Amino acid sequence: MSVTKLVKFLQTERKPFSGTQQLTSAILSDSKGSYLRDQVVNKSDKNIIWWCRGGATIDDRYHWLKSNIVKQIEQLGNISVYIFLGTCNLTSKNKKGEIGLTSQQAHFTDEIISKLGQFVTLLKKYPSSKLTILEIPVYSITEWNRYKEHKNPETFQDQDNQLQKQIETINEWIHTTNQELGSRSPLFNHHLRARKQQSRGKHKPCKKYYNVKLYKDGIHPKQLLAKAWLAEIVEQVQKDCWA
Repeated sequence: MSVTKLVKFLQTERKPFSGTQQLTSAILSDSKGSYLRDQVVNKSDKNIIWWCRGGATIDDRYHWLKSNIVKQIEQLGNISVYIFLGTCNLTSKNKKGEIGLTSQQAHFTDEIISKLGQFVTLLKKYPSSKLTILEIPVYSITEWNRYKEHKNPETFQDQDNQLQKQIETINEWIHTTNQELGSRSPLFNHHLRARKQQSRGKHKPCKKYYNVKLYKDGIHPKQLLAKAWLAEIVEQVQKDCWA
């Protein structure tokens, strides 16, 4: 989307929460979640619990949740957990803070899917609670490394293309798994997706691309995008947790 379209989306009137809260919503995330948490202003948004840790991998947050879930349910009641992870698995940092693909092997996405599947197995032990795996937003190795002042960030464009394919493969599994769980992830990438005309011919196809300029650094959302993603999550929380 363009900035104009994001502004229009955010001007849509949001319905206030109604009914009785059945579940407490909690977002389990890496640093992406903290950017959304910073945009919380509405009373209804403040019902969401944020479990965010910068640089966290899927395994990091899984082991934390496994060790703390009983305690959290005792304190909060039954929970609706939203898993917002994957970035720190798909790419890795070097000593300069620059990132690159963790792996270019074809089977690598299967490894990440297997790690996310651990949450499905864990939450089955707590049938009164609910699980949703949030889709992984497409992000840019090139733009992050530009932000980190790499001398030739454009050399990472091929890695960006591979990363996009990896994310799309994992997201297909995420959406299928959520359907099986009776859950749904907001379509975060809808807000990044745009079409770029390849030529001026009327019947020439438009190529799909992602507007990574909506990120402050190629990974973390600027304020408008963070607000849009938060609005999408809050809408889903209302459906999942209130009746």
